[in-house]
Amino acid sequence: MKDGHPPRPPGSDQSASSSDIKTCRRRVLLVDDDDDVRETLAEILAMRGFLVAKAGDGHEALKCAIDASPDIAILDVGLPGMDGYELARRLRVVAGVRADLLLIAVTGYGQQENRRLAHEAGFKLHLVKPFDLDVLAQALDDPVAAEF
Repeated sequence: MKDGHPPRPPGSDQSASSSDIKTCRRRVLLVDDDDDVRETLAEILAMRGFLVAKAGDGHEALKCAIDASPDIAILDVGLPGMDGYELARRLRVVAGVRADLLLIAVTGYGQQENRRLAHEAGFKLHLVKPFDLDVLAQALDDPVAAEF
């Protein structure tokens, strides 16, 4: 603990100031293999007061989740190696990861079958890229009201 603040998790957004950490409502694990999407969304989330840990693939995300102990995981479904469905299932059983972890899928896959697979993997919300940031913001502000 430095200056009365907890250490930042690996992969966390380094642009947040110490005052951002104090006012942070929740911790988000953001996983997307597209660097531009990941960095832009991380910046938007950080501006909204979230502490953001980032990963570019499923294996990196699992390691990051253990360190970051996220409240919310926003996962791209079309990840290389381990897809977002498998990552979601694994996050549910990883020691140290919250049992009530809110899972949000962000994907280019919008067919009914994709929604079914996301639901079965434990996602609370399925957003098709490009998605409306207001819908994501509503889900983050009120996870109970988020609809699949």
